[in-house]
Order: sequence, then C-alpha cells, then structure tokens
Amino acid sequence: PPKMIIFKDILTDCELASDATNPKLVDDVVYEFEAKMVTRTDNVDESTFGGNKSAEDGAEEDADGTVSATGYDVAMNNRLEIYPDPNTPLDKKTYTSMLKTYMKKLSAKLLEVNPEQEAKFKAKIQPFVKKLLGNFKNLEFYCHSDARLRDDGFPGMIVILEFRENEKGEETYVFQFFKDG
Repeated sequence: PPKMIIFKDILTDCELASDATNPKLVDDVVYEFEAKMVTRTDNVDESTFGGNKSAEDGAEEDADGTVSATGYDVAMNNRLEIYPDPNTPLDKKTYTSMLKTYMKKLSAKLLEVNPEQEAKFKAKIQPFVKKLLGNFKNLEFYCHSDARLRDDGFPGMIVILEFRENEKGEETYVFQFFKDG
C-alpha cells in the first residue's frame, strides 16, 4: 500500500502537513496546498462517558451540547495556528526580519545535511521572497501549535496562507510551505 508523506519542519521537527491534500511543488521552492473553509462539529453525548461538564474546560457549545469550530482544513488538520495570534497580524517589517532569521537557520541546517541543496535553495529563494513581499496584503501567517511553545521562542517555519482569486472570481486559500524547510 502507498505510504503517506509527512512534511516536517527540518528545524523544529513539527509535522506541518501531509500529502493527503495533493500538494503542488511550485518553482522548486514551496509546496502549495489548496485549503477549504470548513466547520467541524463534535456532537458527543457526555452522559455516555459519565463526564462532568461543569468541571471541565471546553470549546463553545450550542444549547444541544454541540461543539463546533470553523477554520481552514489544512490548518485544522495539522494543528497550525495564526501567528503570532489572531489579534496581532504580522506587519511586513516584522515578517521580513523573522524570515531572514529563519532563512539563516535553514541555510545552516541545509549546509549541515545537504550542502548541494543549500546552494540551490539560496539561488531560488530570492525571487520567491520578492514576489511574496509584493503580495503581502493578501497573506496570513501560521505556525505549528507545538513550535509556539518552544523555550527559545523560535516558531520554526512560518507557514504562509495566500488569499487568491480563481478564474471564476472566487476567493481561494493556498497554504505555502518551504520545500527545503
């Protein structure tokens, strides 16, 4: 049987995605994953388990006990959270600084594990970053929930969510993960 490919952050070892959503490699720089906005509902009858709701913390519930959450399937499936948080979007200057730090750490790691790939990465990343920063207003950023808890404060790969318009004029959601990261 075919094996699922898990995409891990080379710097934090966090699982960022899987090939279950058919990623596309673009310019040999990023994997793109098309996402959908979804609402997931968890309707579990607590009486079956003898749970004491008043003693437990939980998500928002409807009157009938239904718990639901809305978000992008790629983020929800892979425990990605808005970075730094939903109330504090990254500005271009802060993101550029973080990206430089990330690229330095990634280059050092690639030199250690695959020097040939590091040279290719450096050659291809500049045009991508220029295009990315030129489209900054259409971006949102995510990191893995476990990376947020690291002692050194380094979130690892900042995953990019780009809002695009398809040929029908509809908004689409595309998550981008650095191939070598």
